[in-house]
Amino acid sequence: MMNRTLEPKISHNYSFDLLEPEKVVLSNGVEIYYIEGGKQDVCRIDVLYKAGNIFESKNLLSSSTNDLLGEGTKTKTSLQVNEAFDFYGAYIQRESSRDYSGLSLFASDKHLRSLLPVLMEVICESTYSQHEFDVYLKNRKARFEDSLKKVEFVCRNEFTGLIFKDHPYGKPLYMEHFSQLNRHEVEAWYQEFYVQQIPVVFVTGQVGSDSKQILANSLNVLNGKKISFPELPFLPVPVGQHFIEQPGAIQSAFRIGRPMVTVEHPDYPALSVANTILGGYFGSRLMKNIREEKGYTYGIGSGLVSFETNGMWMIATEVGKDVTTSAIEETYKEIDKLATEPVSEQELEVVKNYILGNFIKSIDGPFNQSDKIKTLVLRNLHKHFYQKYISRIMSTTSDDILKMVNTYFKKEDLVELVVGGK
Repeated sequence: MMNRTLEPKISHNYSFDLLEPEKVVLSNGVEIYYIEGGKQDVCRIDVLYKAGNIFESKNLLSSSTNDLLGEGTKTKTSLQVNEAFDFYGAYIQRESSRDYSGLSLFASDKHLRSLLPVLMEVICESTYSQHEFDVYLKNRKARFEDSLKKVEFVCRNEFTGLIFKDHPYGKPLYMEHFSQLNRHEVEAWYQEFYVQQIPVVFVTGQVGSDSKQILANSLNVLNGKKISFPELPFLPVPVGQHFIEQPGAIQSAFRIGRPMVTVEHPDYPALSVANTILGGYFGSRLMKNIREEKGYTYGIGSGLVSFETNGMWMIATEVGKDVTTSAIEETYKEIDKLATEPVSEQELEVVKNYILGNFIKSIDGPFNQSDKIKTLVLRNLHKHFYQKYISRIMSTTSDDILKMVNTYFKKEDLVELVVGGK
């Protein structure tokens, strides 16, 4: 009798245990989350504020304020601030998004005693000098003017405006916005959203008890308030086709999409699978058709974006302007096919395992886990959210895919924007 080697069965029973953060609430209301892990003497301190562009009354306010944070304080020039961090092999990163803004300090635990006073000076005593403001705005305006020559940039800039219209999530940036912003508005934004607001702080990596106490003492001097996200209306989306001509362009960029449910919605896991099948990875249907078979582009993809109060789904690529119409037609054909023909079990299994593998990679190490924990804390999600999310991913069926595509990817609900030639 011939011996047969039995193929092992793939189990879909997984357990994802994120590091359990230690939560400390100071007397002034500042919440600190310690996520300890890693073997190297390095830590990251994230100081986050509800200060994204959802709060803006004018374009550029949020990002400009955050970019200039620490470019000069009451006692130090911009150069001296940077030298103070460089001396100890530390550095800060600034980041501004739709909902949150803030900064991250990367440093060794043994130097925190010397570095935390500088960090607090950046947070509490930034000065926003006219010179630093003028240089920053001039350089950013020059970069923006150069970017306007690229069809992909223009398409991205204008597309969110179509999706979210006059909501702060979607306001496109134009050249005139640079002349409409002044230093006093940026300084006032800093006072309102940084100095007068209590941040949320995440500390990741190796941090000793002495450093924790010093950090707590430093943050406890803050005197501010907690604020809530504004409830702003989302206007009806101008569905259908939109075109912006770019004279001289040899390529066109196009985006197709719509507003979408956020990560908290029960449909989101199955929707993630449907999106991945369509255009969410290198082996997706859009890549096989538009790139491999037709040769229209080097890459095409689709993705889900989840903000605090709304989300977005979109397909994006760049193609030669002579094949723009054909590429768009083939894109809709792939959506129609996914809406009418059940996905095979083999393809579904490949995509599920791809999503699973990506997720496992995304929680490898304390810094990656910290990013996931930040999402749980900031979005007020249950600590087992990711466990349930992956379980729902792995239990998604071909019928679920049909339902998601026919619910969320209907052509009559989609916005199409082409920038370039058509």
